[in-house]
Amino acid sequence: MVEDEPGLTRVVQRILERRGYRVYTAANGVEALQVLAEHLGGVDLVFTDLAMPKLGGAARYQRVRTELGPMRFLFASGYSALEAQWKQGLPADLPFVSKPWTLAELLGGVRAALDAPVPAFSMVAAPSGATKSRVA
Repeated sequence: MVEDEPGLTRVVQRILERRGYRVYTAANGVEALQVLAEHLGGVDLVFTDLAMPKLGGAARYQRVRTELGPMRFLFASGYSALEAQWKQGLPADLPFVSKPWTLAELLGGVRAALDAPVPAFSMVAAPSGATKSRVA
C-alpha cells in the first residue's frame, strides 16, 4: 500500500490484514519502489493513492513496470476515475476506487484487482529477467 497519510495507512493495513492479506506499506513513490524491489515475487497488488509525493501517478506506474516487471495496480484518488486517468495519462482500464471509498468498495476493488490477470506491458518492454510480484 502506497499512501502518504499515516492514519489512513494504518486503517487500511488493519482492514486488509484482518481479512488475511499481507500488507507492505510505503509513504511515497520512491519508497514504494524500494519496498517492491525488496519483496519482488512476494507482491500481488500495488494499492496506491494516485497523487503522491516523490514519484506519483503515471510516473510511478511506469517505473514499477519498467524496473520490476508487470504487476497489478489498484489506484485510489479523490478524482473520479475518468478525471484521474485524463490528468495522469494512465490507461483507461486500470482498476480504480474513488475516495472516500466505503469498506465494500475497498474490499471489492482489492478482490477484483487481484482476480484480474497481470497486465501485459503496453507502455514499455519488459526488462530481461523480470518476475511477477505481490503487494496489497
